[in-house]
Amino acid sequence: MVQNRNRLVVDVAASGNEALLKSSVGCIRVVTNDTATASIGTASDYAVWYFLPIAMRLDMDLHICGRGSPTTALKARRISEIWQSWLPGHLSRVEVSFSEEVRRDEPASDRELVFLSGGLDAAHTALTRLASGRSQDVITIQGMDYPLDDDARFGALVAKTAPLAELLSGRRIIVKSDAYSLYEKVELNLRRHHLGHIFALAGAGFVHAHGYNRLILAADERLDGQFLTFPWGSNSATNFLFDDGCTRLCSDSEDVARPEKIALVQSSEIALKSLSFCWNRQVQPQNCGICVKCLRTKLLFLAVTGGVPPIFSVDEIPKNWAERLRYKEPGGLHAVHEILNEGLASGYWRRIPNFEDMRAEVRAYYGRVKYRRWEKERGKQKGRRFSITEIIRSLRR
Repeated sequence: MVQNRNRLVVDVAASGNEALLKSSVGCIRVVTNDTATASIGTASDYAVWYFLPIAMRLDMDLHICGRGSPTTALKARRISEIWQSWLPGHLSRVEVSFSEEVRRDEPASDRELVFLSGGLDAAHTALTRLASGRSQDVITIQGMDYPLDDDARFGALVAKTAPLAELLSGRRIIVKSDAYSLYEKVELNLRRHHLGHIFALAGAGFVHAHGYNRLILAADERLDGQFLTFPWGSNSATNFLFDDGCTRLCSDSEDVARPEKIALVQSSEIALKSLSFCWNRQVQPQNCGICVKCLRTKLLFLAVTGGVPPIFSVDEIPKNWAERLRYKEPGGLHAVHEILNEGLASGYWRRIPNFEDMRAEVRAYYGRVKYRRWEKERGKQKGRRFSITEIIRSLRR
């Protein structure tokens, strides 16, 4: 470590199924309902993943007063280096250390722990893994989409997803954490770019790392979509680095597009009824059918299957749906293109309201943007006319 560099020191006070991670900038409380697979009092690697984004944000090295793997410290530093290169000035490279380093050399269990949130990506991962006959358990987290003080709605989510969870495994782990409160305090996340969720997920998963050899997380986007939503917390460049030497976080289905996921989930009534992806906190775990997330998913169902399943409170689709999906932004354009392209490929485009007008509007907008870019690069020259060949060649660049 660089001498005289400020350190963020985290004290780990663990007892039974609960841990309090205390630091000078705030605390994070973690509670699990499953002590059989938890290593909450014997290893403190999970504390690194919870506090790493805070240390990166505050430009401080991270020291955990507890036992942990040198592999965790090394991989955490590499994660911080990547984020520093992506967001210099917002996040910084940090060194990580423990009071006592203990290398994990015991054979890891062959079981895997699968994150089950209720979303489309997680449902697809559950079904593909069920078909492959994997040995696995399930983990769901409170304190992210569902605040810790909203036990009623979180309980409803657990009940709604219970049939799918029971298909996967007889063991469902529930972890509760208030990490998001501290992330908000240090202003970790950027507008429309969520950075903190991967660290909260990894922290909760590694509470149980000694019981599993892999923690399975559904990829938010196929790889090309990740480029468009950059920077995003969960991504292919850093997810695999959440690793303590024996247990590693693994992204599932990074090569699968959302329309393909829709097709598989549609084939399972249990998975379909478990879906909960709505952004409207007032109606969760039901799906409002109005918010951007619900609208996008409804349109994908239409494009892939020709119909909308009865899982939305509102079935109607507005005529200006492409605008509602924010097609003028990279992530929104990606979602709109998925719908347009799948509708054309499946032949169900006629069932999508205002399909041709929306397609024309998107194409026209990006045509104007490209022409303006060309015009700016070339500059206006008085009395000069550009040939069609010049214009086309410039627009193709």
